[in-house]
Amino acid sequence: EGVADAMAALWLDDPRFLDASFALDSRALDADAVYVESMDPERAAAEAKDDLLYFYVPYSLGTVWARTIWSIRVAAGDLEGTRALLCRTVHAFDAENNMNGDGCAAGLIASTAAEGPECLLVRDTLLEAFGSAVQVPPCP
Repeated sequence: EGVADAMAALWLDDPRFLDASFALDSRALDADAVYVESMDPERAAAEAKDDLLYFYVPYSLGTVWARTIWSIRVAAGDLEGTRALLCRTVHAFDAENNMNGDGCAAGLIASTAAEGPECLLVRDTLLEAFGSAVQVPPCP
């Protein structure tokens, strides 16, 4: 969800790209990127399921990831560079290591330039959005 929303926002250069379909402020990318729990306790309490993904709500975590990417775009002032960063990040993902917040953060950091302000900006943005909920690795 986060990659799809970030890609759409960057492609259209519009953090409120969803407003064309339906206005939903909770999914706007120009709001603060603050991590929230992505498991739905009401759903979990209502029905016991063997499939853990049944309780997972991808929109809350995905919105934080997309807002993080959008925050990087705004702070860097570089639309094309942020698009390229997102594409490199997607290529760095793998099913075994990147299906959780820690893996996504590692993929994003690994996709930045090893030295210079890009990695520091990405790292600071991740730490601001996720705090201690996600293990954000140091810049290479």
